[in-house]
Amino acid sequence: MTDKRLFEAYSLGPITLANRIVMAPLTRNRAGPGLVPSEHAATYYSQRATAGLLIAEATQISAQAQGYQDTPGLYTAAQIAGWRKVTDAVHARGGRIFVQLWHVGRVSHVSLQPDGAAPVAPSALRAQTKTFVNNEFVEVSMPRALALEELVVHYPVLLDADFKTWNAYDNRFWPDKYLIDAQGFIRYQQVGEGNYDQLEQAIQALLREVNPALDLPSIMNPLRPEDYPEVLCYRPTPDLRGGLRRGAPVERGHRRHQWRRRAAAFLQRQFQQQCGGQLQQRRRGRYECNGRGREQQGA
Repeated sequence: MTDKRLFEAYSLGPITLANRIVMAPLTRNRAGPGLVPSEHAATYYSQRATAGLLIAEATQISAQAQGYQDTPGLYTAAQIAGWRKVTDAVHARGGRIFVQLWHVGRVSHVSLQPDGAAPVAPSALRAQTKTFVNNEFVEVSMPRALALEELVVHYPVLLDADFKTWNAYDNRFWPDKYLIDAQGFIRYQQVGEGNYDQLEQAIQALLREVNPALDLPSIMNPLRPEDYPEVLCYRPTPDLRGGLRRGAPVERGHRRHQWRRRAAAFLQRQFQQQCGGQLQQRRRGRYECNGRGREQQGA
């Protein structure tokens, strides 16, 4: 092999990979009781730690997110401890590993759902596919549509003052969103929150590739002030990611607006001193002192 770059180290953000070889995620269906990664998982991934980066098997974010038999989770203390053994084993051999988080949506079966409930989906449309349950492939169950009330989130979602959630995931980055077409190609990527209108437009464009005559709803207007275009959000912190002030808006030109408010307050104080304290506001930006009016230019 003449090109040796494949075996050279590579900087992936704050992480240095020993080489440029990446192992793609492979569903293994071998989680133990409680859907905890077993000792075999630690052995399996540590044996492959000489690759620059390992991407672990699809791992559900909640009990409702499971869609296949014996796939591991990452939402209980036991599961987090199980994955910690896996990452420790990989790190001991100088490797790096990412976890692939997933929620299967409607591609699930009632036998996998809490209390035998129907899988959830944006609409009550059954997927034309099968899933693996009880050691055999079966048709997926009919899902139920998520009610709008279920999607309303009141922040803060959780209190993470002791950083337990933050430290468990060791996550320093914004969430990434990907749209993948029917051929498996990534067609859209967005780092962070916001730009929901662009995300919806990309979703509809992919749907129309499948069916150009599809009748789709118009793009929804933002529901919160922080979702509007040209609005920035605070950088992520443990409390912010946990929900405290999540998505709190910082308008573009924030410093300019702050300067204008300070200038207006300064001019008001100056005018008040000239009037001997007898200052009356008649309307926004105009003050009167002993019958004499003056415009406040800083407002």
